[in-house]
Amino acid sequence: MARGPGSCLRCTGGKLSLRHSGYLGGYICGRRRTCDLCRGGIDATSRAWSCSTKCGWSVCEGCAVRGGLRTATSPSSAASPSSAAFPSPATVPPPRGPAPLERKIACRYGSTCYQVNAEHLEIFAHPGDPSYRLGLVKLEAGQKPDLETLWEIFVFYDPRESGHLSRGEFGMAVQEVSARLKLKLDEDDAWAEAGGEDQCHVSFVHFAVWSSRAGL
Repeated sequence: MARGPGSCLRCTGGKLSLRHSGYLGGYICGRRRTCDLCRGGIDATSRAWSCSTKCGWSVCEGCAVRGGLRTATSPSSAASPSSAAFPSPATVPPPRGPAPLERKIACRYGSTCYQVNAEHLEIFAHPGDPSYRLGLVKLEAGQKPDLETLWEIFVFYDPRESGHLSRGEFGMAVQEVSARLKLKLDEDDAWAEAGGEDQCHVSFVHFAVWSSRAGL
């Protein structure tokens, strides 16, 4: 189903709202935010659009405007009194960063696939591949990601390759752990227990320790 202007591209029902990067949780907690579309950095003097839910999705204003998610916002219409200090989209240089990976189809055989020919690897992604991550790999209807280890779970839900999980990314990883334990784990409690409230993100070490304590 097509998403309308202002809609989050990661979750259902999320709406994008304009925030100065300095007010985004990731920046306050010591991590430089990155645009989830162009992978370019969002510094403290830039505008950024962030999802209204807890999914953690955010984009720079340049991508929001070019992608039709938002129309350009004039400095006079911004809520902050100091908004005149922020450049308009027309003066913002093109974002820099690594070129986004081409989306591949998740191989139905996952880690058991024996195909090594170039044509197959060009089309399909397998566990351990850089493109086998949330939002980068295409799963068929009803197909679940092939994640056998805690590391594979962590990497799959870290599409930005930041080495940390945001609140939304961690919540999806908790659901994977819950499915394996056949238990309903509370995401908010898990976030606090894994140190998310203190650090504003969860590293793999903290994720592994929390998973072990949960019984996995």
